[in-house]
Amino acid sequence: MELKDLGLTKEEVFEAVTNKVVSQLLILPSKQIDEDGEEYEDFENTPFKKSLQEHIKATIDTSITAVINKHVMPNAETYIETVVLQETTRWGEKKGEPVTFVEYLTKRAKEFMLEDVSHDGKVKGEDSYSWHKKGTRIEYMIDKYLQYYIEAWAKEALTEANKSIVEGLQEAVRMKLQEVLTKLQVNVNTK
Repeated sequence: MELKDLGLTKEEVFEAVTNKVVSQLLILPSKQIDEDGEEYEDFENTPFKKSLQEHIKATIDTSITAVINKHVMPNAETYIETVVLQETTRWGEKKGEPVTFVEYLTKRAKEFMLEDVSHDGKVKGEDSYSWHKKGTRIEYMIDKYLQYYIEAWAKEALTEANKSIVEGLQEAVRMKLQEVLTKLQVNVNTK
């Protein structure tokens, strides 16, 4: 028996088998209905396609991370330490001496710590109407740290003192009540 006897051609059998394999491989979700009410098979949002996309993304991410770790990271530290910064005017003309990033960072940190601030740690531009110099930022930060540390210590000491006072008062009240109770018993027995 041949395909002709069944009324089929090789092309029809090939197409039917191909469609079945693709359908099974893609694990199509339920059939979808378009805006005209026509039923169709959605080949765009299949679990197989989503799984394949996730696998491709993970492979790309792994490759990028490997390249960064091999080529970029070893050179990044060297670049940061050797890059030279040059201050310019607003027209791009160089002014001042060029400095390395480390020198710039050190200078900027020093300026930041020694910048004048108000009693609440603000610089003049942040609160210019009622701004009064209180000291440098590092002094402000030290004062805040000491204030926090001393407040925490005082709260702990006060808690301990209150606990001792309460225990002492409880003991004194207990002893006084015991004394009153003893006198009451004596008075009751003697009359």
